[in-house]
Amino acid sequence: MKLFPIFQSISTCSPNKGNSVLLWSDIWMEQSAKNTFPQLYSFTRKPKCSIKFFLNQPLEMMFSPLPIPHVAAQQLEELQNFMHNRHWDVNLNDIWSYNWETSSYSSKKAYALFLKSPLDSPLFKWLWKSGNLGNHKFFFWLLLRDRLNTRNLLRRKHMHLDDYTCVMCSQGCEETSFHLFFECSLSKDC
Repeated sequence: MKLFPIFQSISTCSPNKGNSVLLWSDIWMEQSAKNTFPQLYSFTRKPKCSIKFFLNQPLEMMFSPLPIPHVAAQQLEELQNFMHNRHWDVNLNDIWSYNWETSSYSSKKAYALFLKSPLDSPLFKWLWKSGNLGNHKFFFWLLLRDRLNTRNLLRRKHMHLDDYTCVMCSQGCEETSFHLFFECSLSKDC
């Protein structure tokens, strides 16, 4: 279930039968139904029901308490009109499509999509192509990723230390990578 929100972020559906599409959380409209009809969603008894289940159940089973407030009732009417005006073909399966424009799921394409990070710095490419020694490259890579074992990182990893301040200077600052390389009096003297 931890992967479910990630899957929803890369997939959209065109429902036919409606048996594999969650009414409220899957994207089968322009956005999810719970975002389109938030007041109505707050009264649902079945937040994880499929579209097919919703269409086949009486309203008393789907919402509580009845009657629902005016705004939610308006949203229910909008949802019912939207679903009534949509063509449902119960002989066809639901059609899922993904961010890579095909209806077939590919773990390779999903993995590549998640690895492609627009926030990666061009320094990383430059670093690995540079002529420096491997251990220097690795150290600089750890520095760029904020993964050097500073006292700050150990605290974030829930390691207990008596003191998290810098041992190199007497400024009383927390020992972070930035402090060690740019603010610490020892590094300024070097």
